[in-house]
Amino acid sequence: ERLLGLDLSEDEVRAAAKIQLATAEAQAALSQKDADFKSRRAQLQQHSEAQTRELLGPDGYAALQRATDNRYEAIYRLTQRLELPDSTAAQAYDIRRQAEEAANWVRANQALAAEERQTLLQALGAETKQSLSAALGTKGLAAYEKIDGGWMRQLTARPR
Repeated sequence: ERLLGLDLSEDEVRAAAKIQLATAEAQAALSQKDADFKSRRAQLQQHSEAQTRELLGPDGYAALQRATDNRYEAIYRLTQRLELPDSTAAQAYDIRRQAEEAANWVRANQALAAEERQTLLQALGAETKQSLSAALGTKGLAAYEKIDGGWMRQLTARPR
């Protein structure tokens, strides 16, 4: 019931939940004293993701990822209120996710001078707003900025 915008069958959701539960149990059984703890934990997570992707297919897996990400809720609820298609919520979520990944890459890139990083972040912020405006419309973007726009301001904030 909490998985917003998810168009999967009950059986698919149950099967995906079983995979996640089995992974969580296997990860809990690992000893933190084990030298390979982090590596084994990551391997279990990758295996779980691969099983879930195989079960649901690429589109179903992407939908599950969105539905379980709290960043998606505000976008989904807004698009529902504006009577926009679910695909618009998915598109806006992807824009946000890609923008955040790009900003993290820019911030971490020490090969760039501080001013270059800031210029790239400003350009990324402008491009992100333009893309969100194209997806949600001007009115939709304005509403989204009021509801959940803090991340857009942080996107272009000067790194400390």
